[in-house]
Amino acid sequence: METKKILIPTDFSVKSLELVRKAIVETADQPLEVVLLHGTILSNSITDLLFFSKSKLVKELQSEEFVEACTVLKNKYPSKIHSLYVEVITSNSPAYFRNFVDATQITEIFVPEEGVLNFKNAKGFNTLSLFSKSGTPCFYFNQEEQEQTEAVGKKQFANIFLSGLK
Repeated sequence: METKKILIPTDFSVKSLELVRKAIVETADQPLEVVLLHGTILSNSITDLLFFSKSKLVKELQSEEFVEACTVLKNKYPSKIHSLYVEVITSNSPAYFRNFVDATQITEIFVPEEGVLNFKNAKGFNTLSLFSKSGTPCFYFNQEEQEQTEAVGKKQFANIFLSGLK
């Protein structure tokens, strides 16, 4: 069976990874290549631009809980998740985003409802408005169905990933 490449926005919170689990359920038995997307506006400083590193930015933004949650997802769904990695875009232009989607060969985008992700805490911009203009099929998920708890850290991690265990 061919691997499907999907895009999911992230603000580097564990809560943002709930969409990965929902995407796994929605895609039945098809293996997935999951691209977690984060948008950031670059500084105008020539020094900052010269020394910009996507991997350094991602390491800076990822919390220990986020990395651990990604590892748990990969281990819990090894037959479903072919790969899971973070991509960073540096413009909120619809044309830039369409080119990104075409270049990375994204087949579907899984979108949370507005307000679920907090991009300001992750030095980023809201990428959700770009998705509908890309021409790529989008699947919208309503987060109201899940419990609205304000738990953070390990407790939030447990709520998201250990629910539904058989």
